[in-house]
Order: sequence, then C-alpha cells, then structure tokens
Amino acid sequence: MNKGLIGWFVENKVAANLLMITILFSGLYAMNHVPVESSPQYERKRLFVKTSYPGSTPTDMEESVTSRIEEAIFDLPGITDLH
Repeated sequence: MNKGLIGWFVENKVAANLLMITILFSGLYAMNHVPVESSPQYERKRLFVKTSYPGSTPTDMEESVTSRIEEAIFDLPGITDLH
C-alpha cells in the first residue's frame, strides 16, 4: 500500500526524530547567526494625507486644499508618483 510521507514517518520513527532534531538545531543555529537589528533603518515609500474642510463641496476641497497639497508634495525631492 502507498501510505505517503506521513505513513512512512510513522513507520520509521528514528527518521522522524532525526528530522525533528535537524530542524531544531537548524533553527537554533539560525537564531544565533542571522543578523537582527532592534531598530532597523528603512525608508518609507508611502505617505497618506487626510484632510477635512467642513461645509465644503468635494469640488471646493479638490481645488482649494487637495491640489495645493499635491503640488507641494510633488515638488519634494525623491517624489516620483502621486495617486
């Protein structure tokens, strides 16, 4: 009968234990040798801006607030795209 991988490990307990020990020691080795930084340096690639203008229409908001913010942000160095 074809018992599959799980069936093979049930029949071969020594192999299952050796695999478990290998995985355990590999994890311990990686835990001690993989470099980890507590505060890694990274660059943010996204910026979300939320504005409110109570009592205005969407058109007024677009013309008087949103377009001005978009123009100012697009003039910053490193900004290549706005959505």
